[in-house]
Amino acid sequence: PPLDAAGRVRVYSRDQGGADNWGLVETFSPTGSLAEADAHYGEGLAFGREGFLFLGYPKNDVTLPAVTDAGSVGAYQLQSGTWTETALPAPSQNSTDWGAAVAVSGTMVLVGAPRSDGPAGVDAGWAFLFRDGVLLKSILPPNQQAGERFGAAVALDGDRAVVGSPLRWGTLNSILYADLGA
Repeated sequence: PPLDAAGRVRVYSRDQGGADNWGLVETFSPTGSLAEADAHYGEGLAFGREGFLFLGYPKNDVTLPAVTDAGSVGAYQLQSGTWTETALPAPSQNSTDWGAAVAVSGTMVLVGAPRSDGPAGVDAGWAFLFRDGVLLKSILPPNQQAGERFGAAVALDGDRAVVGSPLRWGTLNSILYADLGA
């Protein structure tokens, strides 16, 4: 596939090119080792405080250790009109699809890894909570099921998080975590 198949993210701002017009102000494309076909760059994304933009590319392959579709999350900060990038540290768990879903609230970032193997089995999924770039918690649901893909959707509001499990069978498809202890 062409390089564009790696993904692209476009940032729009209101009143660009006229009153109430949403105009393009920035385009992000993966570079270096991230510029691989089918990396799904930008599949998970969220704006944060102080000009931060978090971009997930859950199909990005990593080399140390070699994991196909391990995923990555880039943290971009806008300072004086220039975006600088750092990466959130990958969790120690052997995750896959890390960055498929991203949510931000204040200084906390919640990242989903729905295709990660968990204690319940293949594609059970995980969610990871960070504060200021430091991992605070690895989150698993109670009574997790193999294949439920916990972490496919995430939302964060202060000390509350919602994590979706779109392929869980039964009646409980998402979990609200209150008091994250963060």
